[in-house]
Amino acid sequence: MHNLLETEAEYPYTAKNQKCKATVNALEGLQLTGFKEVKRHDPIELATALTLGPVSIGVDAGSLAFKFYKKGIIKKNCGSEIDHAVLLVGYGSDKGVDYWLVKNSWSVKWGESGYLRILRDMSKADEGMCGI
Repeated sequence: MHNLLETEAEYPYTAKNQKCKATVNALEGLQLTGFKEVKRHDPIELATALTLGPVSIGVDAGSLAFKFYKKGIIKKNCGSEIDHAVLLVGYGSDKGVDYWLVKNSWSVKWGESGYLRILRDMSKADEGMCGI
């Protein structure tokens, strides 16, 4: 099976359920050349994978903490029932609090210009904050 990739401009996110509208005019020059799976509930392996590039992850976006996120680091009140795909792009620390940096698809008007920071605990082998 041959599936072409489309850019955001060609197939913009609309924030509503709808039928697939993929076209045959997708950019033929774009192609997936490989991927690496990351062991679930392993923050060390996840951080290591980020050294190779962004990582597609699932999160629980149903909580109020996630839905109405504006700024800062989500540290509580975020579930672990995966219901949304996002892109993990990095990690850091702010005033001694470690976080994952996540790019969301809900527009640059949401969160911190389309990004959010979620508590990162490298010592636990569990689902992590918001299900990361």
